[in-house]
Amino acid sequence: MKLFISFLFLAVLTSCTKSKSNFEGGVKESLVSLSPIKSNAPHSVKKEKDVSETDQKIIKTGDITFQTNNLQTTRNAILLATKKLDGYVATESESGYENNQKNYTLNLKIPAKNFDALFEAISSTADHIDSKNINIQDVTTEYIDTKSRLENQKVLEKRYLELLKKASKITDMLAIENKISEIRTEIESAESQFIYMQKQIAYSSITIEFYSKNIVFETGNGFFNKLIKSLSSGWEFIQITFFALISIWPLIVIAILLLWYFRRRLKAKQT
Repeated sequence: MKLFISFLFLAVLTSCTKSKSNFEGGVKESLVSLSPIKSNAPHSVKKEKDVSETDQKIIKTGDITFQTNNLQTTRNAILLATKKLDGYVATESESGYENNQKNYTLNLKIPAKNFDALFEAISSTADHIDSKNINIQDVTTEYIDTKSRLENQKVLEKRYLELLKKASKITDMLAIENKISEIRTEIESAESQFIYMQKQIAYSSITIEFYSKNIVFETGNGFFNKLIKSLSSGWEFIQITFFALISIWPLIVIAILLLWYFRRRLKAKQT
């Protein structure tokens, strides 16, 4: 009987030791090689839920090229309409007369809900429209995927942070910290992409290029305009001549000295 009891006690002790060893090994393995979140059924259910709860995400852009009678009046009208519709000028450029044309280029950012109203207002300022295009891009799927990827990475980061608190060995801590660093890099990349996409969706872009008919129309062709233009050209000629003489002043000084020398010799011969 005593022999049986001793054997039973030894078996129970051995079983407990093995269980403890397996438990410690499992904990260590989970610390070093925690697998990322899988894209299985739970993720698919979440994605379907996001699709149903998320409005359609649209990126809208437009461009228009047209001719106008008065550049400055058209520019002021466009800027006024943009301001009233809560938009702003992202870039602006002006080119000089080229091929009898003067060009303005504006890139506007406008809240998506006001895109159509501003585009129509711009079109109404044109005398002759050369081209007009509107591009609509549906990014709903890409938006949801990016958002889901970002959320999943944040959940994964949280799990690794919890494991880091439980880790007791230096090797486990280093392995977890390296994994957290990788996840953080992916989170920052996804966040940047998500924020950029949100801005594109919230604010549409319109590129406008407009030009005057010709130089004569812009400056006028009457008597007084011709007189002013002639006076201006004469003054420019005087300036060009003056600065040209200044630039060759050494030659002028040498010429004056030579003239003085020959005149003096001529007078000396006459006497």
